Amino acid sequence: MECDLLIIGAGASGGTSAVSALEGGVSDVVVVEKSPEKGGGVCKKIDFIKGIGINDTLKKLNLKPNYTSNTSRWYSPSNKCFTLKSEISDLWFTRGDFEDSLDYRLQQLTLDKGANLLLNTELVEINGKNTAVVRENGKIKKIKAKVIIDAEGVNSVIGKSLDLYSDKKYRRILGVGMVGWDFNIEAGIPEIFFDQENMPGSYCLLAKNPKDKLCYAVVGFECSDKLFNVKKIFENVLAKKPLIKSRLEESTFIENVFGELYVAKPTQLVMDNIIITGDSARLMEPFLHYGLREAIVSGYVAGIVSQKFLNQKKDANYLKKYSEEVERILFPKLKRNGIYERCFNNLCNSDIEKVFDFLIENEGNLDNMSEKPYLYLHRLIPLLFKNPNFILNVLKAIIREK
Repeated sequence: MECDLLIIGAGASGGTSAVSALEGGVSDVVVVEKSPEKGGGVCKKIDFIKGIGINDTLKKLNLKPNYTSNTSRWYSPSNKCFTLKSEISDLWFTRGDFEDSLDYRLQQLTLDKGANLLLNTELVEINGKNTAVVRENGKIKKIKAKVIIDAEGVNSVIGKSLDLYSDKKYRRILGVGMVGWDFNIEAGIPEIFFDQENMPGSYCLLAKNPKDKLCYAVVGFECSDKLFNVKKIFENVLAKKPLIKSRLEESTFIENVFGELYVAKPTQLVMDNIIITGDSARLMEPFLHYGLREAIVSGYVAGIVSQKFLNQKKDANYLKKYSEEVERILFPKLKRNGIYERCFNNLCNSDIEKVFDFLIENEGNLDNMSEKPYLYLHRLIPLLFKNPNFILNVLKAIIREK
């Protein structure tokens, strides 16, 4: 089997790659997806994107969020709370095998635009630089392609075979939880809980979609590569966090969710005729561990660059345009949030309580703090000098970035 463009994975990154390439005039596109059903390659959940620098791309792809909000509630380890009302919207996307999920809609779009979507098909290996060996419904077949886009995810076969993950400086984050109905929280207002003792390096997120009432709970935490009983871990966190547990006590269970990600420097993005996107390339927002914006942007750019390469018969070096564009669009924010992440990881619960005191005193106005920080210096400086370890952690994080 031969094609112009082969895409491994039909989630957010792969589906976006396919749609942007097809709309650009690439007619011979094959997408392989290991799930046997549309939308099934990702666990059921609610995903979020900050509505800045992404709306034009979503409009070009004809992708509307399931819901949009501007308010969230944030809780300290001792359950101090401030309500964040942001001028920047949170865009909600349902994921998984629901018919209105982002993944289902993208896969349907690829079919409508003429792609060959091979479900229940997984990549086995790459032979050379342009032939993929896949297993479709249990049968081995070879697909030869002029361009290959790797959108398989964190455990990418291509990434492993090309030794893209040899850097040992990474943090492995597991997310465990559930989807269901009837959480005891206000619809449309996500709740975020921090606790470095029970959820080290991460947080708990609770959300209820006002439109379909789907509820999502996930607990994130940093861990080693050892396997864990993920359901037991979720139960242990609930036992230690009564407020979170109370939100779920009368809920109707649908299924447990589990996910993993690696907070690390992005990998090499192009190798010969292979483009690496999304989680496969370790393109992940390192602080709050969101990756959907990075997946959509990198997938969209990969599709655009691929169609220009194929339609205009560009030199092979043209594919490096993908690296240039992704670095220009995504890397500045990834680097900045990497500093935030390292600062946060050096905080203990008492430090977090002090940060919450400051935020509550200033009414959680993070938008204004980021745009006009000088207005808050007279309040922030005394806090910093009372906590010299916090200053040292910030300086260490900045030095490491340099």
